[in-house]
Amino acid sequence: MGDNTPRHPSDATVEQLVAGEHAIMREHLAHMRSIADDAPLEIPLTLRDRLDAVLSFLRNDLVPHIQTEEEIIYPAFDSVAGADWFSQAMLIDHEAIMTTLGQLDRAIADIRRPRRRDEIQRLLYVLEALLRLHLDKEDRMSAPLMGQLDSRTGESLRRRLAGHAVQHHHAPWGFSAHPKP
Repeated sequence: MGDNTPRHPSDATVEQLVAGEHAIMREHLAHMRSIADDAPLEIPLTLRDRLDAVLSFLRNDLVPHIQTEEEIIYPAFDSVAGADWFSQAMLIDHEAIMTTLGQLDRAIADIRRPRRRDEIQRLLYVLEALLRLHLDKEDRMSAPLMGQLDSRTGESLRRRLAGHAVQHHHAPWGFSAHPKP
């Protein structure tokens, strides 16, 4: 933790909480890419073991992250923007991410077939690209909106995001609910 990193999520700003969440996501995306690179030639049991951390991340961090965005963050930003363009742009990404995640689950269920390992590789690359693009869009589109939140909305958003970080055991504060990459 750097000097500016809060000791606990409840001490963090909205910007720090969002940045911390995105840093966790990007760490796991790098791990996902390394698994994708090896997938076609990997022994099925070894590949399945390596995929466990990725699947844990996707189910235990990504899905709750998406739910938190849709329930808390996007409505706050839409309110500041005075329109729902922010959430609509992000919801399209969420739909594609969740569809790809479902396809990945189905491919992993039949991991012993070489064609399925190729499909797993393709889906991991697609999911990584979708998530990187989504995080980059969020970073660029939300930064100007964060500064426009009124103090009451900003504090409410900060409290809810801090609660999310604690509930999902995010790594910047010393623990994690899923295997580390």
